[in-house]
Amino acid sequence: MIDIPSFMTDEGSKRTSDYGPRTYDLFLAPMEIAWFGRWRRRMLSTLKGEVLDIGTGTGTNLKYYPEDVRCVTVVDPDDDNISYLERRSRGWGFGDDGKCLRTHMGVGEELPFPDETFDAVVSTLILCTVEDPERVVSEGTRVLKRGGRFIFIEHQLPRWKPQAIVFNIISPVWHAPSGCNLNRNTEEMIRSRTELVELETHRTGPILGYPFFIGDFRKRA
Repeated sequence: MIDIPSFMTDEGSKRTSDYGPRTYDLFLAPMEIAWFGRWRRRMLSTLKGEVLDIGTGTGTNLKYYPEDVRCVTVVDPDDDNISYLERRSRGWGFGDDGKCLRTHMGVGEELPFPDETFDAVVSTLILCTVEDPERVVSEGTRVLKRGGRFIFIEHQLPRWKPQAIVFNIISPVWHAPSGCNLNRNTEEMIRSRTELVELETHRTGPILGYPFFIGDFRKRA
């Protein structure tokens, strides 16, 4: 366990999931059915070994980890989320007779693990809300073993300029209740990491090419 930095306790830094895990799941349910569940299954089903899931939220990723995953370590700044996902995980093959689950209350900017600890690191729908997304990716890369995989499912500023203008305008309003930033250049930031080599990437979305970036990267050996 680690102390929570003060910037994560400010009311203005709240994520949507911080208003209650069940509320967050209800809010996200239509998108999970339409898109997110399919993307999670595709990107997580081939992982194995020791996995770190950063900013796990309500733990939805846990249902998609295969049997080849020995243990999932989750990090989230909200103790309600952690309690909630621990209860849910029992129905997804975690526990005494299944995969192990380790939980840590903390933030992705300050991971309490040694260098090169994990076979895979996962970041899904969190880089829009964290205080310092570059630091989160840097920390995730640090604790990833050489040759390990870094999985991303994130959204970002649209590439289509008219849509980008709209997102820039509404981002402050959207951020106020949700803590989510609509206009971060997430893909560009991830690709700038020289330690990460692209294996597979997709830009996708349901409406006007809504800017989701899905990526599978490997840390250089």
